[in-house]
Amino acid sequence: MISPTIQTEIKKFYMAQPDFGNLPMQELDRLSEATRFKRVHRGQWIFDQGDELSNVYFLKEGHVKVTAMNAEGDLTYLSFLTPQAIFPLRGILNGEEYCYNSIAITDLEVYIVPVTEIRRVIIHNYACLVSFIQRMERLVERTTSLIEQTTSSNATQRVCQVLSGLKAEYGQKRGAVRQIPFQILLKDLAVLSGTTTETVTTVVKQLQQQNKIRYNRKLISFI
Repeated sequence: MISPTIQTEIKKFYMAQPDFGNLPMQELDRLSEATRFKRVHRGQWIFDQGDELSNVYFLKEGHVKVTAMNAEGDLTYLSFLTPQAIFPLRGILNGEEYCYNSIAITDLEVYIVPVTEIRRVIIHNYACLVSFIQRMERLVERTTSLIEQTTSSNATQRVCQVLSGLKAEYGQKRGAVRQIPFQILLKDLAVLSGTTTETVTTVVKQLQQQNKIRYNRKLISFI
């Protein structure tokens, strides 16, 4: 049983979302009642690729890493989610299984809703459907922009382009620097850059020597 306080917080969260803020109060009440709140510790898996797609998650606080693998076990997709994100988006309307893995890379708080309820709300409320499509378009634009920034045939340049994209997407002002507020592994940078971990390690060391970035405890700061 969800406490009245958490129930009120859930409703306020939805009202602040462009997709759901304009729903009739009756719909908001129903959606809030179907939602449960959960705290997830850093390092905990939220769902696995291939599992039945039963729930949709709203990220209230914290950061999530999502990855997808092919049949050989090679990473084919990697991205990071920030507060206010809905996940998974892929398959949310008619998918039967999760298309990627998700893991908490910080302690986080999520709201969890049965996918059947989300589908009902989106399909039967036109304004919500339009806002949801716009959310999808923004995601496609960000993904396309990242791809366009990493088309260089030079691996070193690709690493620098990925770092620039991460700074623009996730960097937060921390005193005199901009810092990405969650840990990023060198092997993750290698996947994003389409190169080897060894190349990424070399580039990161060079950028540190040039006093352009700091990489300490897996946190990236841009000077």
